[in-house]
Amino acid sequence: MAIPSITLEAYHDAIEAYLKPLFPDIQYWGRYERAENLPMPAIFIQVTDFENIGQDRDDGRLEMMMNINIHVMHHFKDADARMQVRLLAVSIAEKCHRQQFSLPLSPAEVQDITHDPFDKNHETYEKMLIEMSQSGIFGSYDEADDFIANQVFAGITPKIGADHEEDYLEVTDG
Repeated sequence: MAIPSITLEAYHDAIEAYLKPLFPDIQYWGRYERAENLPMPAIFIQVTDFENIGQDRDDGRLEMMMNINIHVMHHFKDADARMQVRLLAVSIAEKCHRQQFSLPLSPAEVQDITHDPFDKNHETYEKMLIEMSQSGIFGSYDEADDFIANQVFAGITPKIGADHEEDYLEVTDG
């Protein structure tokens, strides 16, 4: 049976699927693309880096800690944009903290909510940055590829283990 893999695309899709119903007033959901003339408010979700957390899985996959930035943007032309962007950022962070987004991940840990210098092209926007981290296993692994038994042997206690290989009986009928 295959152990499910986590992909960056699936991670983004899962976060958006979780947050969109909770924040229906967000007009734009972005990832890594550059955008101009955005409808507001807008959100960009980006995994900024992956850190190997040192777990040797012996199956070809990597257990990685992801550092995630969620950029929350609101247009300055709204009179209370500075307050609105901060309230929205706190609400999003609250909903993301300890979430696994229906994926086999560690619970998300929100570290900071700070002013966001995100992009010089977005100087007409009030921006806040949510920084969080979350670990998961990346890559695919199929147990069936590792082992297909073509012979089965049975041992009878107490004569089991490597010292008693010659005492094992081959099982030929299923």
